[in-house]
Amino acid sequence: MEYELRLPLSPAQQGVWFAHQLDASGQRYNCGELIDIRGDLDPEVLRQAWVRLRAETEVLRVSSIGEESEGLKQYVVAASPELPPLIDLSGSPDPQEAAREWTEADLAKSVDLEKGPLSHAVVFLLGPARLFFYYRIHHILVDAYAVHLLRSRLAELCGAEPGPTGFEPLRTLLDEDAAYRSSPRFEADRRYWTERFADRPEPVLLPGVPPAGDRPPRLRRDHAVPAAGRAALAEAAQRLGTTWQTLLVAATAAYVRRLTGLTDVILGLPVSGRRSPRSRQVPAMATGTVALRLAVPLEASLADLVPVVAEEVGAALRHERYRHEDLCRELGLGGREGGLFGPLVNFMPYERDLDFGGAAGRVTNLASGPAPDLSVAVSGRADGSPGALVFDANPELHDAHGLALHAARLAAFVQRAAASPGTPVGDLDLLAPYERATLLVRRAPAAADGVDVPGLVAA
Repeated sequence: MEYELRLPLSPAQQGVWFAHQLDASGQRYNCGELIDIRGDLDPEVLRQAWVRLRAETEVLRVSSIGEESEGLKQYVVAASPELPPLIDLSGSPDPQEAAREWTEADLAKSVDLEKGPLSHAVVFLLGPARLFFYYRIHHILVDAYAVHLLRSRLAELCGAEPGPTGFEPLRTLLDEDAAYRSSPRFEADRRYWTERFADRPEPVLLPGVPPAGDRPPRLRRDHAVPAAGRAALAEAAQRLGTTWQTLLVAATAAYVRRLTGLTDVILGLPVSGRRSPRSRQVPAMATGTVALRLAVPLEASLADLVPVVAEEVGAALRHERYRHEDLCRELGLGGREGGLFGPLVNFMPYERDLDFGGAAGRVTNLASGPAPDLSVAVSGRADGSPGALVFDANPELHDAHGLALHAARLAAFVQRAAASPGTPVGDLDLLAPYERATLLVRRAPAAADGVDVPGLVAA
């Protein structure tokens, strides 16, 4: 095959490449989304939009990764007029379920980075004025921000008069990273992180039980943030002079403290890895994760933790360009999967509702790569408040029941902490609502037949 470009991998991509080599299944780093499009949109317009998007973006034309004498390379092929497949499910008894089964099977496919393909798309016809657009892209090519850029441009290309692309080439990120690594800033960042973690702490992992038998490819649980929860976060943030994002990180750290019994809590916070205006126009894999090291005594309240979290986040972001993989190598932790991280808190403030030439598209993320332990992705609403919590768990450490329990507990714990920010974290109720109901019923067996379970849950 002839290549249009032959480029080295960025440090972010190298991290994914090495992690992929440890994945026996070959599919943990598959990323996928489904866009539910309702309205008058010709599927051929959507298919042609994908062809044009591929022509505009080098990342969607990376066909494979190869090892050469001078290092790992990514190979970019020329643009092709080949349309994505159109699968007509309109005659199926349940078109939506048929599409779900198809995409689930596709996400479970093993990917060979040296052979590819590394990305593809499919259009599903569900019925009159109803399409699904699905794409799977390997994490070595994209991060969440890149996917946001790609789907936004795809929607724009379905409009009557789409403007020219503003995307920058992959070389932009490579050149900026090379300049950073030869600058004094790199050494200053290296010094900060190696001093912060000179004692090489073990990752703080939440308690869990691995699934019996075969491990599922991924574990996920969605939890919508109710209006009362959003109001409690907003009110507490205003009272404490902070943001709801800082409150959420503080409450998550308190939850980890309560579950593990460890005062020294380390959380991961993904960052975009793009500091310049040009780099923010490159759809690619650039994201990194910074480690937040927080002291969380039981007697501290959420109000006490907020300034600690704000200071730690600020310091971490000032040094965010130094990659976690580099830190692990410096500390001699290169063989430790996940490095210093246990739980992650990932803020995803990207628009999920898109206009496809007058048709309404709603984005659902299906897979975004593996979690070292437990990952909490927080989507945003149009008004800036949190929309939903998406929990992903490492199937080597947790089963579906354990994930559901952590999701229910943490969501309830965050709301309680926000509603009572002056209460010591050691005094906050840790149980999920249904756990409280179950315990109360078990404590009163004689009255169990007449117990008002909904009332207990609301208590």
